[in-house]
Amino acid sequence: WKVLPQGMANYPTMCQLFVVEAVIPLREEIPKIIYINYMDDMLLAA
Repeated sequence: WKVLPQGMANYPTMCQLFVVEAVIPLREEIPKIIYINYMDDMLLAA
């Protein structure tokens, strides 16, 4: 699909922004953390 059933065409961008915002507090708490995310997959290493 190029568009979700609800009509949202930019879902990958919205998903990426949501994940990044959810991890911001963790990055502030642990500055040396290595964080890699791609869409809905995340890799955290400390």
